[in-house]
Amino acid sequence: MEKTRVRESGFELLRIIAMVMIVANHLVNHGILKVSSPDPNVLWPGGSVLNRLLCALLTSGGRVGVAVFFMISGYFLAEQEKISVRSLRGILGKVHYFGAVMLGLLFVLNRVVNYGAQIDLHAAARESLCIPLTVWWFTFAYTVLLFLAPSLNILVASFRQKWAFVLLILYIWFFFYRALGDFVYDDFIKAVFFYLIGAWVRRTFGPARKASVLRIGLFFCLCLAAWLLAGFLSWVGLCHATAGAAAYAWSLPVSPGRILNNAVIPLFALSMLLLFREVHFSSGMVNRIAGCTFGVYLFHDYTFTRAFLWHSFLKTDTLQFSSRWFPAYILLDILLIFAFGILLELLRELLVYLGTKVIFRKTSRNE
Repeated sequence: MEKTRVRESGFELLRIIAMVMIVANHLVNHGILKVSSPDPNVLWPGGSVLNRLLCALLTSGGRVGVAVFFMISGYFLAEQEKISVRSLRGILGKVHYFGAVMLGLLFVLNRVVNYGAQIDLHAAARESLCIPLTVWWFTFAYTVLLFLAPSLNILVASFRQKWAFVLLILYIWFFFYRALGDFVYDDFIKAVFFYLIGAWVRRTFGPARKASVLRIGLFFCLCLAAWLLAGFLSWVGLCHATAGAAAYAWSLPVSPGRILNNAVIPLFALSMLLLFREVHFSSGMVNRIAGCTFGVYLFHDYTFTRAFLWHSFLKTDTLQFSSRWFPAYILLDILLIFAFGILLELLRELLVYLGTKVIFRKTSRNE
């Protein structure tokens, strides 16, 4: 009997790595630096040099990981001519499911450990059940992007000359992406920017037919160099922030933050896309885990339980950051979050399967 062919896993592995980078970034930004709190970076001076170096290396991973996801979407949807109803149905189903599950968890935590006394539970319920896309910015930007994908693909296909498309990307970068934070729609502009790059790579170069050791080595070196440069720039920025000079240091025409966001992160994400475009192997397990990465994101970055996860449950601020075992804690945190996210996603798939069987049986009986 002929075995079923497993699809290639190069980009699926890239999805997993991108989600690991996003989780690690949230661990640092929300768990230690507390960027969403009124007093960010207060813990930074108290950590050891090694622990602070790790934080600097990981803090840009979220922006790179998100860019990679948008690029992958552009790469695979580059030739799509119609809106994918199946993709929209899939993402909306997952978002509503996780919105309900995480809301239920919020209510349990509120009753059992009195968590969320400052949270408006009625508003949380309304947002989580009625408009859950707004709870996670990435899901909202990605859903709108799916609606616009066919139009964006026509735009990419219309550029017969490579230089013309490069000019378009530079235009978007110069007037919009490089000034993120100054626009209401900065997240969506970022999504379009990276989607166009991914679609252009697919249209221009197509899928890699045969891996090249030279190209793999080149793109790996670019990824490593971009990662180290991102870590250095993040370190400089964090040191300025704790010195009370953040507003001045990050507003300069050539500042660590501007170099990181405007140059290093796009280069890092593109290098990762090109690197894994050269990777050819098949693994059912890798594909299975990659299919659950969206669930991992929805589980760990739910707005109303995020503080509980990092501060009350994992204790990244009070226990982990000051410990010499901080590197091991990071790995354990990522594994736990992946485990819970995958478990919830598998439960969702089981419920969908059982619901489909029940509906199918009722339909068969009626016929």
